[in-house]
Amino acid sequence: MRVIAVRKLYARGGTMKAFAEGIGLTDKQWSNFERHGKFSRVAAEALRVHHPNISIDWIWWGCTRGMTDMLLWELREAAAKE
Repeated sequence: MRVIAVRKLYARGGTMKAFAEGIGLTDKQWSNFERHGKFSRVAAEALRVHHPNISIDWIWWGCTRGMTDMLLWELREAAAKE
């Protein structure tokens, strides 16, 4: 669910394919992360390069340390959108 929130927040209405390619992954790779929840180290590093404010600890384990309250709020709001 956390990777879906990240995509929804940063894709800003764009497609999954555009978001994935924007961070150097394929839409198939990203789709697998969303469906199966196994986020690879390579994907984490790609995401971190393009969105350094997202904590990989948050993606993997839900640990919010180091993330701003505003970012966490934005992620919750993005996740709630259809």
